[in-house]
Amino acid sequence: METYIEKEFLDDFFINYDSSIDSHIDLKRLFGKKTLGKIIFNLKDENELRQVIEENPIFDLLIDGRGYNHIDFKPDFKKEAQSKSFYNNNSNPTKVFFLNKGNQTIENDFAQLVFHNNNISDLLPFITAKPKSINKRDDGCWDFLDSIKHPCNSLVILDDYILTDSNELIEENLIELLKKIMPLKLNQNLEFQITIIGENQGVKLIDKKNKILKKLNNFYSYPINLSIIPEKIHDRRIFTNYYWIISGYGFTLFQDKKVKKETSFTFIPIFCETNERVKELAKCFPIQKNGKFGEVGERKNRLLQ
Repeated sequence: METYIEKEFLDDFFINYDSSIDSHIDLKRLFGKKTLGKIIFNLKDENELRQVIEENPIFDLLIDGRGYNHIDFKPDFKKEAQSKSFYNNNSNPTKVFFLNKGNQTIENDFAQLVFHNNNISDLLPFITAKPKSINKRDDGCWDFLDSIKHPCNSLVILDDYILTDSNELIEENLIELLKKIMPLKLNQNLEFQITIIGENQGVKLIDKKNKILKKLNNFYSYPINLSIIPEKIHDRRIFTNYYWIISGYGFTLFQDKKVKKETSFTFIPIFCETNERVKELAKCFPIQKNGKFGEVGERKNRLLQ
């Protein structure tokens, strides 16, 4: 994970900090934790950082107890973040920005998580894990995912059975689920990457891939890269750039707009997770390298590097 922070954001936050505002308390507490990964400032070097620490103790929160090993400096990172090359497959797929002002290009064109001085209150869903139970009385659709709507440009699904249903059920489950998670728009030069990993016995994967892509391409105007790896895996998970979604049963829950299987979900956002997400994704590395015969699509996903 990489966290990009503008000096101007921290200066404004320090000046306007109000201990009676929950979001201010939450953000200050977050800056004192070790869940931000590598921190990149729009400063020249360590000397400049030492100078600003004397003026703004919020900077010191980000360093306290960790030293300078997790710090880097990129004075022009906001400009660089407005080009496709900044998000290539060799860079960290999880980037978070704290900017003095919102930036539509970074937020919408590249589907990045951006906080600024006017939306700090939006931080809460990204620092608190959220459980959700699905029972027979609930609506038979994925509308409950609206509560964790977030930007992303990559997605990995682990489920042994998600492709074994009929085309109608795949549309009601997988396609509608993807529509709830995928952004409505994305830079035309940046493809949205989806990898589905699961045994899915008896499924002709190339047919499934073509039908899924046709449905998605009819709905989205940006390029989509879909790969399917037929590898048995017990876990039922979805990973995006900023969320880890755990399902007890899986992701084939609905039929004819009714709940066909009761289950429970856990939504773990990027700021409250531990190294467990890294460990879970690491399980997919050998799958990426040694997938069984029958896989389709390119083995290309920012989350699996």
